[in-house]
This record gives sequence, structure tokens and C-alpha cells, in this order.
Amino acid sequence: MNKNVILPNILKDPVVCKIAKKHNKTTAQIALRFLIQNDIVVIPKSVNTGRIKENFEIFDFTLDYGDIQMLEGLNKGDNGRIFRMHFHSKIANHPENPFINDKFQI
Repeated sequence: MNKNVILPNILKDPVVCKIAKKHNKTTAQIALRFLIQNDIVVIPKSVNTGRIKENFEIFDFTLDYGDIQMLEGLNKGDNGRIFRMHFHSKIANHPENPFINDKFQI
């Protein structure tokens, strides 16, 4: 990863904040709920009891179509992905590499 890359804090993004306020949830809960609703397995990490409890409080609401559209609008495509498969040439060239056409490959 390029050390000069600035990683945005999705938990402070105005769109995520707006949706969190609408649902009376934290921005972290919105991010987790978005992933769950898109059938993506989420393994949140926390040792803080309050945050662990908060992480479980994402099943009492759903994001509506408008929420989903706004969150999907945050997608930056290849420019937003920080993980690259170029760290090992055999992996980068593997036929099941989902980023085989990545312009950032070696």
C-alpha cells in the first residue's frame, strides 16, 4: 500500500452520519448493518463491553432502499480499495483472483 494514501474514516462520513441520525444508531452500527444486509460476513473486533453490546444492536432495524443507495454511492471502485493482490506473484496471477484485471497489479 502506498504510504501517502489517505484513508477516509467511513464512520465520520456525512452520508453515514445522516443515516445514523435517521435510525438513532451509531455510524458503526450503520456500517455493520449495511454489510449484514448485503450478506457479507462481519467479524467486528472490540474489547470494550459497550461496543460489543452495540455491535449486537443492529438487528432491530433495516436500512431502506434510499439508505442503501446512499451508502453504495460511497463506493470508490478500484481507487477506494486498499487491499491489492500484488504482494505475491502466484496469488496475483491466480485464475480465481477477483482483481485479476486490477490496473494496480505488478
